Amino acid sequence: MAVDPELLIHSDLKSRNFAAFISLVIRVNFSGAVGVLSTLAGTILIERDWIQLENQMVERWGEYRARSNQLWS
Repeated sequence: MAVDPELLIHSDLKSRNFAAFISLVIRVNFSGAVGVLSTLAGTILIERDWIQLENQMVERWGEYRARSNQLWS
């Protein structure tokens, strides 16, 4: 787990300025949430493309089988 450099530099921020500390915690959590959601969105896009590619391969395989059956019949 990565530690925000701001927290290392201002380790007494919680006791000196509680509002700034809460703001920093919210910013760090929000940034993490955005990162997780963007990763999830990318994974969904890749999965969708993979499914489309797989469906195309299945269709082409069916066409190939039909043509080869016609040749050998």
